[in-house]
Amino acid sequence: MSPRIRWVIAVAVAAVVFTFVVWLDAIVIKNGPATTPPDAGEIYNPGGVWLRAFGSVTVAGAAILLAGLAWWSRSLTASLIFIVGGAAELLVAPTLYMFPGDWPYYLNLTLSWWTGLTAGPINAAQILGGALVVAGFVGLYSWATTRRVAVVDR
Repeated sequence: MSPRIRWVIAVAVAAVVFTFVVWLDAIVIKNGPATTPPDAGEIYNPGGVWLRAFGSVTVAGAAILLAGLAWWSRSLTASLIFIVGGAAELLVAPTLYMFPGDWPYYLNLTLSWWTGLTAGPINAAQILGGALVVAGFVGLYSWATTRRVAVVDR
């Protein structure tokens, strides 16, 4: 398979995986059954605990999949997209909450909207943002070693 096709597939699959896992966290698990024990007299539904455990395993599997995609793509472009996208996700909340001041109104609304959209009990968006950064560096290593081997073999 052509390297030009590989990076497109890697970035597309990473986007789909990120979207699915964040949706699972922010919509399904957040609106699922309660995970805390009820007050006296209420019936406790442990389904929320199992759903949260499933979400945690899904986030861990997605992180491993992102690193595998970056390694498989052996692409500088995909690696840089992973690093920039992951860093952007990691910096949304600190930018919004740690630096109060005169922000342009649309920027403040956009960051608040994104933070509210991706907020979930597992915090999958932040975890996968960090995983994207690490996967980007894994991809850079894969790209660099592939290039070095190609140069040495000639």
